[in-house]
Amino acid sequence: MIKFILRSILIFLIIFQSCVPARKFEEVSKKQEVCSVELKSLKTLKTELQTENTELNSENDRLTKLSSRLIKDTTMLGKSLRMKERQYDKIGVLNQRIQEQLELLQKGQSFEKQKLMEKLEKRKSDLLKSEDKLRDFEIELNNKKNKISINDLGYLIGPILNAGGRLGKSEYATEVLSSTNDKIINDKCKELIRLNEKRKEIENLILNEINFKKIEENNKDVIIYYSPNINEGLIGIIAARLKDFFNKPAIVITSSNNLLKGSARSVYNYNIGRVIKNLLDQGIILKGGGHNMAAGFTLNKSSLKDFENYILKDFLKSNTINHNNFSYESEISSLALNKDFYEHIRKLEPFGTGNPVPTFLIKDLKIIKPVLLNNKHISTILKSKIGYSIKSISFNSINTKIGEYLMSYKNSINVIGQINENIWNNKKTLQLTIRDLIL
Repeated sequence: MIKFILRSILIFLIIFQSCVPARKFEEVSKKQEVCSVELKSLKTLKTELQTENTELNSENDRLTKLSSRLIKDTTMLGKSLRMKERQYDKIGVLNQRIQEQLELLQKGQSFEKQKLMEKLEKRKSDLLKSEDKLRDFEIELNNKKNKISINDLGYLIGPILNAGGRLGKSEYATEVLSSTNDKIINDKCKELIRLNEKRKEIENLILNEINFKKIEENNKDVIIYYSPNINEGLIGIIAARLKDFFNKPAIVITSSNNLLKGSARSVYNYNIGRVIKNLLDQGIILKGGGHNMAAGFTLNKSSLKDFENYILKDFLKSNTINHNNFSYESEISSLALNKDFYEHIRKLEPFGTGNPVPTFLIKDLKIIKPVLLNNKHISTILKSKIGYSIKSISFNSINTKIGEYLMSYKNSINVIGQINENIWNNKKTLQLTIRDLIL
């Protein structure tokens, strides 16, 4: 449009210039200048308008995007609000349930209080019993101050001193034996006695879990018993119990971190220390050592089967004679089961490796009134044909062939046993410990 106007003006000027005077031409020239100025002004305005239009378009885009985000945010807020409402409803339901449970607890409060009081009373009773045991032990020690026997050292004092080491408190025994402070000695002795009672409880729990009958059936020559849950400090004791009961080499293995640790106890004619050394030399075990009658070792879990196979093969190669019956020194009459004979036996002390407790065969004894003790031992009276009787005990024999026969008490038996002294309530009586039966 502007170009058209300019073109018309030029034509007009040409025509006008050719036919009008100079004065008019000057007027027209001035107007032309004014128009040129206005034209420049219009161009500038056009540029500004174009720039403004661009800016307005950008702002419009921004506002459009902002509007989209606001719409999305509004939608999300709506969803969040609905979610919160549902959560609030759930909280309301949960709060109602809690209130209901509180009401139930309040109703049962007296019952729970009664149960708690019963537990406290039981705990009190147990503590009193422990104190009684400590008191009895103190009395027993006082009675034995001037007449401590080798059995006392081996079966009473020794286990107490060892209890600390078996349950992670080995320093207690060191303090008892090295200290000159009476209070320290007294306090540590009480702790050792407490630990020994705990050791006995743990040991009894382990022995109660062991199926002696199954072991008897599955282990013909050497007993190899693996349990990952046995306290590492007690595997030696358990091995000794199994060896004594079955009269066979016994090996007990338990887990220790990512390895296996074992303890072995053997019979007089099978050198378990030699076997452990050979296993170490062949790389089947990681470390180990011992002597003829006892040994300890460590091995990888993956080597357990190789270990078992080696032990069993070695035992067969050794030509070890094992009739599953305890050996005995001689056959004696039931009349020999008296105080004088026992005192003669005591003169042979100290007993141990190389000098075992004398074991005898007594024939034709009748079983009278067998009694189950602690659900694992069997106590009975054995009576000879001539009328002499003696109290006897068979340890850990429940659910074994010996135990089954003792509890049936139908026929006379031939007993392989050891004479010892039983002390109960400061009263001493002779007792026959049954090691085996010959039927």
